[in-house]
Amino acid sequence: MEVRWDATVSDNSFWSEQGLAARPVLEAPPHGTVEVRVWPFGILAGSGVQRPIRLGLSGGFTLRDVLAELKTRFGAGFLEGMLDEQGELISHCRVFVDGRMIESLAVPVPSGAQADVEIILLVATEGG
Repeated sequence: MEVRWDATVSDNSFWSEQGLAARPVLEAPPHGTVEVRVWPFGILAGSGVQRPIRLGLSGGFTLRDVLAELKTRFGAGFLEGMLDEQGELISHCRVFVDGRMIESLAVPVPSGAQADVEIILLVATEGG
């Protein structure tokens, strides 16, 4: 059974911000860009960035490319606490693409016209 992590929270503003009406999956043009909406949660939500963070990436990119763009835009400090020494996700950082948990940064992001990437960085008081 797959349940979105944020679906268990009542009165979660994420759902209303999103407008969860079913959207058609449109293929991006071969050399076009995909709008990636990054939704920071946990301590990342308090980092002073506007939600969602909107990125335009060329089709055929991975989560590693999304994080590289975030680093370029906001600096290395934005990713602090997300990655280990080898540049992989640490255990208390969770990344979801269109509601599905992803464990590897090498995973390609679907090439629809738009993708939602949700990142939650938990600290000990949030983990439960």
